[in-house]
Amino acid sequence: MNEHYLGISFVVFIFVILFLTVVSKLLSLFGIKFLKPNWNENPISLNLSKSLNFFQFVGYWFTISGIINTLFVGVFYQEIEKESIMKFSYGIALLIGITLSLKWLNKNEQSRTTI
Repeated sequence: MNEHYLGISFVVFIFVILFLTVVSKLLSLFGIKFLKPNWNENPISLNLSKSLNFFQFVGYWFTISGIINTLFVGVFYQEIEKESIMKFSYGIALLIGITLSLKWLNKNEQSRTTI
């Protein structure tokens, strides 16, 4: 596997996690309260408090798509497809970013209510 793809995957992995957590924190400072993603909700919602539903949907989509493509190409062509591994890392980064942003936002809300 080329080191170029590994480097790009790692940089984008860290960037997506940091971007999602920082943007959600900045928007929460303007009064937007983010809700935990729910599968019963429409992922394409124009309500900013439910915007994490879309990122959860895309995260699972990329993760499953990356796994399926990697297995398909691995079984039939005995190769590792680099783009599928990148999709998998993007999906995992989105799911980790959602989890960290919700923990960070809930931690700050709990500290405000206890003071």
